[in-house]
Amino acid sequence: MPNFILGDLTSRLKIASKGHLKSIKVLNTTLSLNILDIFYKIGLISGFKVHINYIEVFLKYYLNKPIFSDIILISTPGKKVY
Repeated sequence: MPNFILGDLTSRLKIASKGHLKSIKVLNTTLSLNILDIFYKIGLISGFKVHINYIEVFLKYYLNKPIFSDIILISTPGKKVY
């Protein structure tokens, strides 16, 4: 289990979009579920399916290009960019 769940989610989404994958698996946590729900509502992903141990995220593409080209995570205390 990763220590930094949000960082793990964003890095998996970034790598999957650059690799043109249709779906990925992320850790099933409340934080991941809430973030993915927001991404679904604003149209960044085409959907997700919750399983017992993981969440399957279905990525969205337009004209064979990913909807988001890059996703950045900025930490609040140190303003570090991941």
